[in-house]
Amino acid sequence: NDINATAHIHIRKDSIIWVSIVPALGIEASRCLIETDSIKILDRINNLYHVYSFETLEKRINIHLTYHILQSMLLGSLPFPVRHQDQLSKSVNHEYHILNQVVGGMQVENYIKCTSMKLEKFDIREEKTNKDLKVVYSNFLPLNNFFFPYNYQINIIYPMNNSLQSTAVSVEYHKVELPEKALNFPFNIPNKYLKK
Repeated sequence: NDINATAHIHIRKDSIIWVSIVPALGIEASRCLIETDSIKILDRINNLYHVYSFETLEKRINIHLTYHILQSMLLGSLPFPVRHQDQLSKSVNHEYHILNQVVGGMQVENYIKCTSMKLEKFDIREEKTNKDLKVVYSNFLPLNNFFFPYNYQINIIYPMNNSLQSTAVSVEYHKVELPEKALNFPFNIPNKYLKK
């Protein structure tokens, strides 16, 4: 399915990601509260409430996902911290520094632009299962004292029903702020959701 929606996102780094998803009609369709150990979802269309651990969600959607990977995708940062055993090389055309990592059976390639030293893309592959998560960033614009990617493309390949499926997500930020005041993360569960 092709779905277009606007998402309002609040992030308290390394702690909470709050997402409100509003489709074309302008009425909130769902609200998510993502913490380091769980994902809570209010499905306002069907009046349902779901809670998943990242391990449970991985089994359900067949994609390896952690809080840190999700936060990294939203902020344009490395999905895994740099370690002493990681290998750094250059692309053939010397356009990128390539940081190669092996994390829990996954091959991770991070492409860092030589001229700007910004992460422009990363690829997480799981060879045994053929799972592949690629993220490509673009349209870097000033945000306070650094540059932030206002566009990115996510491509996911995963096995399902004895074949490989793919999902593509395009994200375009319209407004990004680093607020001085504390953010709100409103997430109240109506009683009618709990009775299901």
